[in-house]
Amino acid sequence: MRMSRLSAFVAVIVAALMMGSPAAILGNQDLDPIGVVSAEGDDRIFKIGVLDMTVGTLNPHTATMVAEYMIIYPLYSSLMQWDQGADEVIGDLAKSWVVSPDGLTYEFELVDDAYFVEYDPGSGVLTRGPKVTSEDVMWSINAVASETKSRLNSLWPIIDGSNIIESTWTESPTHFGITIKQPFVPFQESLMANPIFP
Repeated sequence: MRMSRLSAFVAVIVAALMMGSPAAILGNQDLDPIGVVSAEGDDRIFKIGVLDMTVGTLNPHTATMVAEYMIIYPLYSSLMQWDQGADEVIGDLAKSWVVSPDGLTYEFELVDDAYFVEYDPGSGVLTRGPKVTSEDVMWSINAVASETKSRLNSLWPIIDGSNIIESTWTESPTHFGITIKQPFVPFQESLMANPIFP
């Protein structure tokens, strides 16, 4: 059996990583820090952001830049989210859900105390808007799936000439269901990434 160049290169890299490459190169020599970092003084400033640019939209459908998405995603809720501390999927707007044995259908029970926020440009005041319902969830997912010019459209791809979503439905203001046509590995991730619009 002849080893390809790529296979040989990968084998060398893996071997170096297994040996602990800095230790293999330096022996038992300790690495000293280059310098000391401190936060001394009273005039400390913490800045967030790395780009000097203007965000052009807060609409997830029309956003095209990473900087816009960095602002947009914290503004919108989704059905579920990833809890990094617990290393598991938890509810965002969904307080519970059931998955069919074939993995093609999810049914959600939504929280009943989530509201949209309304902004009055005249006064600059934010107020509690209408309650988030299963109709809003259904409309949001269908809007993303049908808006082919949106970058979010890839959450619900076209497979064999039609969208992967077979059906969406509501049974009450807090019950939402979705079925897809065939197994789709990132189904749950799509549900976590799809923002819910007013």
